[in-house]
Amino acid sequence: MEIGKEPELVFRHRSLSAGMMVNGTCEGRAPSRELHVLGRHLLFGLEKKEVLKTDHTVVVEKEVLQTLVRGSLEGTELLVKSYVIKARGCVYDLVYFADPEVYTQGEGAFEALVTGFELLGGEKP
Repeated sequence: MEIGKEPELVFRHRSLSAGMMVNGTCEGRAPSRELHVLGRHLLFGLEKKEVLKTDHTVVVEKEVLQTLVRGSLEGTELLVKSYVIKARGCVYDLVYFADPEVYTQGEGAFEALVTGFELLGGEKP
């Protein structure tokens, strides 16, 4: 979502106005910013933001910030669900975005991506 920064991986649904993004940023040391600050940075560029839900959960044995936001990007209304994970000196962003009318149709696939997310190699997360 962050304007000017391309994600590592993007999936776009062929027939729905929806997609998923995965990005990792590694500083070589533990990120010093709190999860809520990292979550706000992730949504830069989204206009008319309305936070519908924010919660802490666990993914890959790490505390994760989960956020659901309604907003618009370049005039298009979207629902955006994100998970922000801090682990091994990196920040991982998992994002699902969709037209509000089709949001629920792709949300299950996104949750499967989040549930299956793993940190490979190295020591335990």
